[in-house]
Amino acid sequence: SKENLANFLGAYFDGDGCISYSKDKRKNSYSSEIVIVGTEDVLSKIIEYSQVIGKITPYGKVFKLRIYGVEKLKAFFDYIYLSNSRLFLNRKKQKFIDCFNAYGARGGRKKKIKVENKPVESNGIWKGG
Repeated sequence: SKENLANFLGAYFDGDGCISYSKDKRKNSYSSEIVIVGTEDVLSKIIEYSQVIGKITPYGKVFKLRIYGVEKLKAFFDYIYLSNSRLFLNRKKQKFIDCFNAYGARGGRKKKIKVENKPVESNGIWKGG
C-alpha cells in the first residue's frame, strides 16, 4: 500500500539519509538538501514513489540521491511523515522542521511552513496510537 511504502521510505531515510541546510553569506541566500545513499535501483524507486525530483550520482561503490531546495524537501517531508507514519526518528523530523522554520521557501524568505508536531517518547522515536 501507499502508506506502507511511505513508512518504508521514511525508515530508509532514517537509516541512510541526512538533511542539511546552510546560509551562503557571500550570496545572502540559503541552501538545503537531502542526501540518501544506496544502490542506483533503490534510489530510482525512491524518486519514482515519492515523486520528488532528485539527482542520482556515483558515490564510491554506491550511489547518492540529492534532493535540494526547500520546496522539494517539504514534498519529501510530507510524503514520509504525513502518511500516518507510526515509527520514525524524531531528531531527523525535527531537523526538517528547523530547516523550514529558519529559511522558508526560496531565497531565505522567512515564510513559515506549517508542519504537524506529534509527541515523542524519551528515546526519540514516536509511536503513533
